[in-house]
Amino acid sequence: MAGRVITGIVADLFSWRVSIGTSGVLGMLSMLAFRSLLPRSRHFVPRRGLRLAHHRGADRASSARTAGVSGPRTHGTASPDSLRRCC
Repeated sequence: MAGRVITGIVADLFSWRVSIGTSGVLGMLSMLAFRSLLPRSRHFVPRRGLRLAHHRGADRASSARTAGVSGPRTHGTASPDSLRRCC
């Protein structure tokens, strides 16, 4: 919301180009502040072998599992098949 208010005020005072530039600069400053205030990670151990190819394979497996789903699905609803399996 602040982005709309600030860019609106700057656009009234100067131009829309300056307003968009101001928004970009404020976004970069916010990102730098966030990164500097973020605490260092503790107890993080990177895993070996989990590169991009691993994630591509997981995405393909997920797509293959959902390929048999027919019709639109809404979030949070259970299909009759899943109810039969669990209960």
